[in-house]
Amino acid sequence: MNLSHRIAMSLVVVSAVATGRSEEPREQRWRLQAGWVHQWGQSMEVRGPAPSLYNSLIPRGGSKWFGQLPPGAMTGPEDGLPVVWNFDDGYVFPDEESGVRPGGDPGAPLSTHYWHYQNAGQYDSVADTLTFHRDLGLRSSGSPGVRGDNDDTFQSDGVEIKASRWLHTWEEWDVDLDLVVGVAFFPDTQTMRNERMTEQNMVRETETYTYSDYFGSPAGGNWQPGLDHWYPYYGRFRTNDDPPGDNPIIPLDYEVSSERTPGVIRDTAQIEGRLWRLRGEVGPTFTKPLTRRVSVYVAPQLALEFVDACVHRSETVTFTENGQTSRLGSRSDHNDKTTVVPGFLLTAGTDCLVSENWYVGGSLGWEWLSRDVTVSVGPDRVRFDLDGYELNLYLGRKF
Repeated sequence: MNLSHRIAMSLVVVSAVATGRSEEPREQRWRLQAGWVHQWGQSMEVRGPAPSLYNSLIPRGGSKWFGQLPPGAMTGPEDGLPVVWNFDDGYVFPDEESGVRPGGDPGAPLSTHYWHYQNAGQYDSVADTLTFHRDLGLRSSGSPGVRGDNDDTFQSDGVEIKASRWLHTWEEWDVDLDLVVGVAFFPDTQTMRNERMTEQNMVRETETYTYSDYFGSPAGGNWQPGLDHWYPYYGRFRTNDDPPGDNPIIPLDYEVSSERTPGVIRDTAQIEGRLWRLRGEVGPTFTKPLTRRVSVYVAPQLALEFVDACVHRSETVTFTENGQTSRLGSRSDHNDKTTVVPGFLLTAGTDCLVSENWYVGGSLGWEWLSRDVTVSVGPDRVRFDLDGYELNLYLGRKF
């Protein structure tokens, strides 16, 4: 063998060692691998009106009533008598025996026996006054404020199994062509959460009606301070200990004052989303050996995602006033959606032989789906953007 032949043979050997290739046809044509896949960069987006359940509970327009019906109808003016009311804690009505009517007291024309109060605290024995109250409800004050994020990113973890079959080798470039088929499963192990809140300042208005000097008349002699339990009897009210007879007579004249107390309504909407996904993938893999044990590859693949999305929405309205918080209303909505979405998956990775047949590897990839998965729940629309990056670590065997 001359020198030139020796040099040529040496170059062939060096090239074979460097590339890990031989001139013989590939014997191990099949590969099977399984591993862990981690995805990130996906997001859940919520679109819809700001939390608005409170709009059905607070007044709008000219009405200022909130959470209750207006008080009873007014009974007057009648025959020149002043206007009188049903109150939240009692009433004062004209009756047929008061004032200048037949059987009434001529000395007290603007008076009545037809009245009732609920508790002894309404009577002030020092000032000789009896007070009644009317809650006029709440009025909105200023513009509502909205807080919270509409977008939440999340991550997914799953398992992936792939099988590949060698198809061809381009000797001039030392590149293998394989056909790969794989399945990846992403269980619903993570709950995505989104919370938004609307705050509205409110003002509660209360009116106080004060009747005075009602005990000055002898007709009031059968009223006993401290007794606040009354029972109905022919349209009148008496103390439990009194014999049948009229209530003490009181005047129909009163003084009225109002009080305004600030408060805050908070309307909080929470959305929880869970995904269950199964992905199928198929496509070519182009592999380039670097050494006898290490090779790199690129794999463009078609993907088909089977997605099951579950979304729950809850909304709660609370009212805080004088340091006390009460719950005014709530609603709950739920929706499930199952769909199939085509897409594209591009990965690039490295394989390393650990024995004659076994290898380990890792890859980075990016997945794109042709459309997002959307779910309507209550007044909102939840959109899952499943495009993102992924990392795959695996163990495989050649056959």
